Amino acid sequence: MLMCMRNLPLLLILIPALLSAAPHKHVQVTITPTSTTLAAGGTNQFAATVSGTPNTSVQWSATSGTVTNGLYTAPSVSQTTTAYVQATSTVDPTKSATAVITINPAIQHIVDLNWNPSTSANITGYNIYRGSVSGGPYSQVNNGGLVASTLYTDTTVASGQTYYYVVKAVDSSGLESGDSNQAQAVVPSP
Repeated sequence: MLMCMRNLPLLLILIPALLSAAPHKHVQVTITPTSTTLAAGGTNQFAATVSGTPNTSVQWSATSGTVTNGLYTAPSVSQTTTAYVQATSTVDPTKSATAVITINPAIQHIVDLNWNPSTSANITGYNIYRGSVSGGPYSQVNNGGLVASTLYTDTTVASGQTYYYVVKAVDSSGLESGDSNQAQAVVPSP
């Protein structure tokens, strides 16, 4: 009986040591969503869940782009690229979860315009105007001088927008004609 009592204090010393090491042994980290597809410059909010410890904080990292508090922003890319976002437990850095992101290049839309040449005398070029409401108001989009031909490509359009265009002929005195007939362009999304 005395022998059992001698061993008891030893067990009491070992048990607290085992208990203090145990919480980190079963830490698990999950991330949602586990995968997503974004356009260049797009964002996605990720969430991390940590179990097996009362400390549920994580450290975020990404192989490309940026991630702050789980909010990932995709970098600019010229071809489809894969990136990874990782949430790592701060209490046990050996435990983490990773999400896969497919990043597609941003789609650049354009609007090509063409028109019949003016039949008026002394025409030196054209100014192109664009508005977001049918009938105007319009703003000039050819800021580099007159357009000499009857073709113009507008590269400053945004996905999902509708634009209205008019063209004005300009004579050798710098006088503009009235508006041409209005043309409408619907830019697709994305």
